[in-house]
Amino acid sequence: MGSAGIDTAELVAAHEPFHRVVLLAEACAETGLHDFGGDDFHEPLDRLLVSLESEAHLHPVGRWRVREQVLRLLRGRLMLVDHRRANPEVVGEVIEAPIVVCGSPRAGTSITHQLLATAPGHRAPLAWEFWQPTPPPTVDGQATDPRIQLADDDLRLTTSLSPGLDAVHEYGARLPRECGHAMAFSFRTDVFGAHNSIPGYTSWFHGCDMSDAYHWHRVVLQVLQSRMHGDRWVLKAPGHVQFLPALFDEYPDAQVVVCHRDPLAMISSLTSLLSRLRANGSDQVDAARIARAEIDNFLRQFDLLMSWIDNGTVPADRIIHQRFDEFLLDEVAAVSRLHDHLGLPFSDAHHQALNAWLDNRPRGSLGVHEHSLEGLGLDPEAERIRFSRYIDRFSIAKESR
Repeated sequence: MGSAGIDTAELVAAHEPFHRVVLLAEACAETGLHDFGGDDFHEPLDRLLVSLESEAHLHPVGRWRVREQVLRLLRGRLMLVDHRRANPEVVGEVIEAPIVVCGSPRAGTSITHQLLATAPGHRAPLAWEFWQPTPPPTVDGQATDPRIQLADDDLRLTTSLSPGLDAVHEYGARLPRECGHAMAFSFRTDVFGAHNSIPGYTSWFHGCDMSDAYHWHRVVLQVLQSRMHGDRWVLKAPGHVQFLPALFDEYPDAQVVVCHRDPLAMISSLTSLLSRLRANGSDQVDAARIARAEIDNFLRQFDLLMSWIDNGTVPADRIIHQRFDEFLLDEVAAVSRLHDHLGLPFSDAHHQALNAWLDNRPRGSLGVHEHSLEGLGLDPEAERIRFSRYIDRFSIAKESR
């Protein structure tokens, strides 16, 4: 066995250059399938592989991890296409009025997602479901599906490579998962850039046409609900905020919750998380560079959000704004307000259930996430001025740290 439990053959393969043709052939050989549902993913995959090869500075374990991720997505895409061909009724599955949580990362998006998903008739996609969507999950298989353990082993490997990561962001196969992992079947997603320093791919991604990504997002949801009907999807990915026009094109009846937080506190927390994730695959992680890139990224995203709302590009009446400071004061009251905005009932029994849910997951139970802007080479007040339009627009409170 080699590093991190990788066998010798895998370690040898990890050292080979990343080539699309080789990876596609391997995925086809492993599944016995050959139809990827078109070649629209070739450009993003090629750009990703070039960036991984030339920019990410991956060590052997990092190369192995990303190679396995790409192969899993290729296998998954083949299986999704094959399943839809064999079950044409899946194409007719209606994704009705999804609730989508997005906005600033590190602003309570995950817990807001989980709390909204606890309501009767709501369903959040779980990590193991996005990890391998086919065959579709069933009610009977929710506790025993073998993919649950496989996905959990994969996710726990991420945390084992970075002790203390659960204090920053909790991982588990049965936890709700971000939409980027469904959109990854199109190879248009911010997931790759979170785990790797790939500025070439990331720059292209920020300006690319995301219609295909949202098409594959719908494909995954249709498959997942095809044998478990009746629930309304509650979805989450902070990055949706930079592609809201494409999201509303795909889901015109979506209702969107945008989370807001002091951008300097967000950058501090996010830089800490991304530094940990990237250290799993590379020995060359520059936290200051990450912070500067993310500041520029979010200035752009927040400017887009405000402009789209002002010029009517996105339907402002379908967007709800939630401030992190208000959410932290009383999470249950915040969710109650969201239910009111969304036109959803909020019973006393549900109020009590949410309190019990939170009591079982007290803050800090997985550890304390310490993070700081110190050492990142930033002038906090100068950066705050750059974000002033956004801060003033949404009355965002300044955090002490």
